[in-house]
Amino acid sequence: MRPLISANPEGGSIITRFPQRRSVLTPNPIKVYRTILSLDFTIGADTKLIAKLGAFRKKRNLGDYSIAGSISKKEADEMVALAQQLRKDVEHWIHANYPQLF
Repeated sequence: MRPLISANPEGGSIITRFPQRRSVLTPNPIKVYRTILSLDFTIGADTKLIAKLGAFRKKRNLGDYSIAGSISKKEADEMVALAQQLRKDVEHWIHANYPQLF
């Protein structure tokens, strides 16, 4: 299955052709910001992790809205690794605090 953005046979992305649908395809920036900030209170995330996620969020927003291609492959790989580690941390937290959910 091709990603939705590249699935347009006429060329151009669906986001370009239907900008009103953008909210369906990308998360709300305020919710993402609040979720990142809440990690300290929810899972006790380290402040360095929160700062790094915040920096990536800002960079993603810039790349998304004004500076296409501003994120290097190295940064993208780092973001993926950070997201994978965060998922493991959240799963560990859930196991420790709510084992009945697993």
